[in-house]
This record gives sequence, structure tokens and C-alpha cells, in this order.
Amino acid sequence: MIVYWLTDGKDGHRRQAEGLFAGLARLAVSVQVYEISVVSGWRDWAVIVHLLPQYLKPDLLIGVGHRTHLPLLWLKRCYPTAQTLLLMRPSLPLHWFDLMIMPQHDAPPISEHVFATQGALNPFTNQQRHQAGRHLILIGGASRRYGWDQTQLLAQLEQLVQYLHGQSVVLSGSRRTPAYLFQDLKFKSITQNMQILSDTDGLAEQLQLAETVWITEDSVSMLYEAWTAGCQIGLFQMPRLKQDRITLALDQLITRQVVLPLAVLLAGQALHVPPPLAEADRAAAWLLECLHDSST
Repeated sequence: MIVYWLTDGKDGHRRQAEGLFAGLARLAVSVQVYEISVVSGWRDWAVIVHLLPQYLKPDLLIGVGHRTHLPLLWLKRCYPTAQTLLLMRPSLPLHWFDLMIMPQHDAPPISEHVFATQGALNPFTNQQRHQAGRHLILIGGASRRYGWDQTQLLAQLEQLVQYLHGQSVVLSGSRRTPAYLFQDLKFKSITQNMQILSDTDGLAEQLQLAETVWITEDSVSMLYEAWTAGCQIGLFQMPRLKQDRITLALDQLITRQVVLPLAVLLAGQALHVPPPLAEADRAAAWLLECLHDSST
């Protein structure tokens, strides 16, 4: 299968496509992926025109991110037999695209051309290497939905440390985490016995080793990645700025006990491993079926 993959440079969008490619690989599908950036605006159109003669005729055109929509439609005109696939709910009319894979929280319509997933796709699997008593803390930051309350966060970190009684803990921030958090004297005191990751390059390995991952509730994508990796998931509360489809989906996961807020844990409820999640594999199998049907 030959794929043209339009990218907008965002890490979360890249992981969705990489998740799908990983799912196809696990189904023993040979995929040649040609990545085309749409980051720099009009210049990308010239790049696409320049690159097209070098590549074989694509079977599939993939985009994730609103900036990929128009280039994807333009490529469809160049290659009318190729199928277009969006890994999101489009900002343009849905019927302009052939296939879509989108999270349940995007309210996917019921259609044979749309596949709904629990959370966005990601490239993780459960490698069954989790170490008992090993914990990973993932701290996000302010977003459109959540504010930042450092005092509240530090109080929760302190409560967790007291609860864990010296168990192994690794902590990582993200690109949204304020740099001044790591300079806070109370933060340094609370985390003095933790391993602090200096960058996020090692997170994939840490997700495979940790028995439990503790995530600030603004980091929804990391929540689904931890779930896919087979971890128990605890939640740090963050101040919500608004209620929307994303926060509603999180509340449903709490109700289903997929994730457990720290306050609930401290009140006596035990953590447990959520049911297996392998959405990239399910999506890849659905995609292959759609491509097979379109070719017959």
C-alpha cells in the first residue's frame, strides 16, 4: 500500500497517524509512507507539485489537522482513484472525504465511512513489562479547557508521595508545563526522591515499565496512551475553565472507573487495570476492509 501522509507538524497529530501505521504493520500490511508537510502555507503546494512525479501512484491519502484538509482534497483531484482518510472530524463537509476515523468525543455520525474510536489513535501497545510498585507522573499545563493552579497541584503531589510510601516514581512535564514549577522550592522538596525526566524522549519506555500512571486531567491524549499501554491510571484534578465534549468524555471514564481521581483513591477506592484498549488495531482492520470493498 502506498500512502501520502499530509502532516501539520503537531506531535499529537503525528502520533495518531503513527498509531494507524503501527496497527497496519501488526496486521502484516506492507505500507510505503511518503510524508508531505503542510506547515509553511503556500510554499507546500509547490513542494507537493515538485514531489508528485517522484512517487508511485498512491492508494491512500491521509490527513490529520485542519490545515491538511484542502491539500488532501487537492491531491484527490490529482489521484481520483486514491481514497482520502481523515483521522479527525473535519471542519469541511464530511461527504467531501471518503473515510474518517475519529474519537467518540467528536460525536461521529453513524456511517459506513466513519469509524469511531475511544480516544485518538496512538502507537502504543501493552508489552506486558510493567513493574509492580513503579509509578509515572505526567504533568500538563494550562489549555483551552483547564487553568493552572500550582498550589492545588503541589498539594496533590504531596498527598500522593505520602500515600506511596517510598515507591519508585518517575516524573515528566510537557511542553505546556510552566518552567517555574520545576524551580519551586516546595516542588523540589516533594520530588526530591523522584527521577525527573529532562525531556519526553523516554516516555514511551516509561509507559511500558510503570504499573500506574498519574496524569493531570488536562492531558487527555496521554490518558489514552497510558490506557493503551496497559497501565493503571490515576488523575490529578485541574481547574476547569469550561465543560465541553472532552471534559464530558473524561467524566464518563471516571464513572466507568477507567481512571481514578486521587481524591477517590485517598477515600479508600483501589486502583485497577482498565480493560484492554487497542484502537489502532481495530481502526487498521476497518480501513483494510474499506479499501478492499472500494477496489472490488
